[in-house]
Amino acid sequence: MKRNGSPAPEFESDEDRTYFLIRLPVHQRMEDAVPLGPRLGDQVRDQVADQVTERVRRLVGALDAELGREEIQALLELRGRRNFRTHYLAPAIEAGLVEMTDPGSPNSPKQRYRLTDLGRHLRAALASRSAEAAEEDPE
Repeated sequence: MKRNGSPAPEFESDEDRTYFLIRLPVHQRMEDAVPLGPRLGDQVRDQVADQVTERVRRLVGALDAELGREEIQALLELRGRRNFRTHYLAPAIEAGLVEMTDPGSPNSPKQRYRLTDLGRHLRAALASRSAEAAEEDPE
């Protein structure tokens, strides 16, 4: 950070050292170049939308509430548990788009899944792209 002219990181901890927090301040040139707030959110959303697979897009598009694995598979009309976990669920979780409601018990039969903030943003971006595409080609 020093080499690129960024402000120094800030470290915080309590006296017993039961936690630590590191703040990495944004470089001033970055703040000037990319206004923080909604525009940055749109930029991130668009980048994520371009990088995820079609399978993950389908999952994000279908997940509108906390649902169990079987419920999600039914919505996507998928039967194979392994295929679903490998090609849909695991990549969506790794990308930070979907989260478990009980991460401490990943194999629990009561486990449910929901979109993260990033997943909800991606879903909105995908819906917006679909609406734009429909406007361009009404047939």
